[in-house]
Amino acid sequence: MMQARKPLDAFRPVAANLKPFAAYLAITLGIMLLARVALGFWFSDRVAAASGWIFVLVQGLRYDLIVQGMLLVFPLALTPLACVFAWPRRAWSWLLPAWLALCTVFIFFMELATPWFIDEYGLRPNILFVKYLTYPDEVMAMLWSGYKLPIFIAAVTVPLLAWFAFRACRSASRGMQRNGILPALVVVPLLVLVSAVAIRSSFGHRPANPSNIAISTDPLVNMLPLSSAYSVLYGAYEMRHEDDGIRFGDIAQEKVIANMRRMTGLQADVFESEALPTLHRVSFPATDGRPKNLVIVLEESMGARFVGSLGGLPLTPNLDRYSEKGIWFTQMHATGTRSVRGIEAVITGFLPTTTESVVKLGGTQRGFFTIAGLLARHGYRTSFIYGGSAQFDNMRRFFVNNGFETVIDRANYENPQFEGSWGVSDEDLFRKADEYFDSLSGGEPFFSLVFTSSNHTPFEYPAGSIEPYNQPAKTRENAIKYADHALGVFLELAEQSEYWKDTVFLIVADHDSRVLGAELVPIRHYRVPALILGAGIEPQVVDRLASQVDLIPTVLPLLSLGRDVLLPTTGINLLGDGIDAVPPHAVMQYGNNIAYRQRDGRNDDVIIFQEGREPSQFRYENETLVPAALDAQLLELALSHTEWPRLAYKHKWYRLPEPPAGQEKVATAPSVTAGAPE
Repeated sequence: MMQARKPLDAFRPVAANLKPFAAYLAITLGIMLLARVALGFWFSDRVAAASGWIFVLVQGLRYDLIVQGMLLVFPLALTPLACVFAWPRRAWSWLLPAWLALCTVFIFFMELATPWFIDEYGLRPNILFVKYLTYPDEVMAMLWSGYKLPIFIAAVTVPLLAWFAFRACRSASRGMQRNGILPALVVVPLLVLVSAVAIRSSFGHRPANPSNIAISTDPLVNMLPLSSAYSVLYGAYEMRHEDDGIRFGDIAQEKVIANMRRMTGLQADVFESEALPTLHRVSFPATDGRPKNLVIVLEESMGARFVGSLGGLPLTPNLDRYSEKGIWFTQMHATGTRSVRGIEAVITGFLPTTTESVVKLGGTQRGFFTIAGLLARHGYRTSFIYGGSAQFDNMRRFFVNNGFETVIDRANYENPQFEGSWGVSDEDLFRKADEYFDSLSGGEPFFSLVFTSSNHTPFEYPAGSIEPYNQPAKTRENAIKYADHALGVFLELAEQSEYWKDTVFLIVADHDSRVLGAELVPIRHYRVPALILGAGIEPQVVDRLASQVDLIPTVLPLLSLGRDVLLPTTGINLLGDGIDAVPPHAVMQYGNNIAYRQRDGRNDDVIIFQEGREPSQFRYENETLVPAALDAQLLELALSHTEWPRLAYKHKWYRLPEPPAGQEKVATAPSVTAGAPE
């Protein structure tokens, strides 16, 4: 009597046909683990001083599975389908081992190249490794000239490993059986789902990326949990954003540099470097006391149209009240429409381009100028405080590699009052900031960027904290009102604190909310509030047209640094002498369009650059762009402002020179990064 066939029996051939993947994973995961352990021992002192072995190994496995998911998703999905019929199964039993052997060689080769790459560049193979592939002649000549030993080792070991991996996977594939079409159709979506989960490796807003594990100020330690295969694949992915930006016209490089230097309003003799064309020296008078702290509060999506004292809706009574106590900029303009663009302008002073913000670009992840990096050199404790996950938009990675010593994010809040989709409430954020600043009072001066998030769709905030402006409760206007409420609570706490008397506060929005409109660039949506506040700050109103990139050179003189400072910034000190010699201007990016706005007397002119089209000039009247004749001199100046950031990024001009050995800081502050990423 025949035994009844069990329902799962039809799936046994499908499972058996996946054995080559098991052999492959055993080999490649072993290679990645051994390589990571070897690198960890090589840099054991740096690992111990930063994240520690457990973090490196656990996160290493996570990122190894991401690589495997990327390399295996298609062959996993094809295997059950290929084994439905006899002749595709026979062909696949050879093709699959070949692919798996190729992947093994790729993973092994990248780990083999890693020690020499680290020795040369101080990091795992990354986007630079990918870029070098576009110059095969030069690279091969360089390798043959200086790396004969690694070439010999690779020439011997890579073919041996390829042969071994192919044999192991081919041995497992010999047992491939025909499976039914229905089991294949059931299993394939499951295999794709497993691969997708491995690739994403996160249930958050964004998939896992190197920012998740950037918990140290040591860039190499941040890369140890990654495999070199991952870092190179991610480098290739980053190259999507890695162009220099759109060129809108031809202009000599020397003319661009001359125009950008002139528009800072500085004398020619303060520019000290031909290699770093805008690097200039600013002298601050000596003071008897300690330098001032600096706290920058970056308000999410708080455009001028929501600020009562700027002619907007009556949603910001606290900001309106404090605007009378400090330096209030009524014509401040954002450089873009996204948070990373606001961070770029406020924290680095870099002009916008049509490519990604420097927060995300691969070439800015180390040694790029930030105000945190500058102040860290002068003995400041530096921090980033956020209510959400600092990995978002690559913030953590960019910050810790460019001068921020401490990162406090969602993982560091115990029992927050309210937690929404984007993190803890702004009140929780500001309470944490106030506690942290209190703990630093009396020590070294500190700098902190505090970035709010409650005013972000879906507009979640604690019930009962405000009287709603409109209904339903979760509207943009109510979220703005709550953000202002939380800011008011913070400023009241700060005024009563010990650190208030020693701190300068800069409060500025990153951009307006929902920048819409049919204009080539909807300029009216770029106006944002900006306020400098603190003990000893004399109240005044500045009505001059200004840009977020002007904030660093404006706020630095208020810190009483008492020493010379080098800056590569191109913004202007809005409170400085001789400012009238430079026409008020601002640069705004909107997709692939760039607007340059300049006021000169009664004229308010705008030149807009579009990809593939001739530039257009307009007169800005009553928030409307009125076509006007093109002015050649204005066009040259506007074009310089689009070319400068492109050239500065391409040639790595936007940085500080390396300090002399042993003089990295004027005073020493401990390096601490709080909050392991999720």
